[in-house]
Amino acid sequence: HINEALRFFDHHLKGLDTGVHDEAPVHYFTMVEEAWKTAQTWPPAGTTTTSLYMAPEGRLSPTAPIVTPSEAGETSADDYLVDLEAGSGDRSRWNSLINLKHRAIRYRNRAKADERLLVYETEPLIEDREVTGHPLARLWLSADTPDAAIFVYLEDVDVFGRVTYVTEGLLRARHRAISRAPAPYRTAAPYRSHARADARALLPDVPTELIIELLPTSYRFKAGHRIRLAIAGADKDHFDPVTDRAPRLRIYRGRDHASAIELPIMPIPRTSLEETP
Repeated sequence: HINEALRFFDHHLKGLDTGVHDEAPVHYFTMVEEAWKTAQTWPPAGTTTTSLYMAPEGRLSPTAPIVTPSEAGETSADDYLVDLEAGSGDRSRWNSLINLKHRAIRYRNRAKADERLLVYETEPLIEDREVTGHPLARLWLSADTPDAAIFVYLEDVDVFGRVTYVTEGLLRARHRAISRAPAPYRTAAPYRSHARADARALLPDVPTELIIELLPTSYRFKAGHRIRLAIAGADKDHFDPVTDRAPRLRIYRGRDHASAIELPIMPIPRTSLEETP
């Protein structure tokens, strides 16, 4: 990619005509498909939002929950005692900020790491799905502590059970309040000030919505694979705990408090599907 960087700087710093302005303003790479693409905007035009809802037995379902009287109470929520030993390893994206050892960023098979997390996943996909844009997690939760750090990971589970990291998002629950002030920058998620005056403690047993933006991505999930959402309350490799003990989280998934992941889905041309091995 150094050649593209040189073209950019040659144009803007040296005034050379490198053809930069003759191209679409957005270039992005779709992983697994291994293809560079262009667009006039980001996110690219043409995406639609698909919601996958958290369901019993660790499932992600395309169907919104309908709670019957027999399903009320405990069965419409999942309890999770945060494992403070959960982490994302020493070669995650956080290490790219100061990579003193000059090691390539790499997420290994996340299957073992996910044993410490609360996990939901779809049935095997019947066809390829391309996620391009900003995924958004809408979690209804409560905790037995006044604060919690929530990490969400979007992952790909292949037919052999190997788990591949796709993207992630995080939010400290105390800073969940949506600001009424206009955002000073462009954002795909609701704007939060993160100011001390806007901080809000969690109340015990009170379902509270956290809207968590995941980092933008472009990724093709193959037919036969599963889409997984893994929820953590710690990343020991990069963050100190925000509470003096491990919180016990309750993730709600009933009709009135439906937790879900919203995925921006890009249609895949039929010719592209036919070429997929």
